[in-house]
Amino acid sequence: FAKSVGCKTTDLDCLRAAPIDSILDAQEAAGAHVPLLNPLVVFLPWAPVKDNDPPAQPMQAFPAGAFHQVPLLVGTVANEAVMFVDEGFTNPINSIMYDLGIAAIFKLKAAGILKTYPVPKPLRKDARPLLAKLGTDFLFACPAHYVAAAATKV
Repeated sequence: FAKSVGCKTTDLDCLRAAPIDSILDAQEAAGAHVPLLNPLVVFLPWAPVKDNDPPAQPMQAFPAGAFHQVPLLVGTVANEAVMFVDEGFTNPINSIMYDLGIAAIFKLKAAGILKTYPVPKPLRKDARPLLAKLGTDFLFACPAHYVAAAATKV
């Protein structure tokens, strides 16, 4: 994203000075690109971030104790990934497509994920609700739990 507006990823002054049209064009282009070998990378902007100091992101700062020791509220919504699944998959995903997709995305960890999130019989013709549950856990609930757990260990 930063490179497409002519900035280094750590140069906030450059990003702040970039024309709004360049920012909007770069945002749209970034959202339209989904790498086939790593499709979950499109969700990275939804990970916890810290403003004004790009080198220290929460997923690294909390385990290292590099944050202000103040009360912390961390949470997520039960069906956080539903809108992404519904937007990305407008047609039903049968159980075979679900299994193949999980294998392609998670590779060596796919067997464990499929054991934890197997397609139940009622969803074999359309596993999108299960994919939304998996997406909610993987992209939102687990990272939120990780940050909260790391913050309590300091």
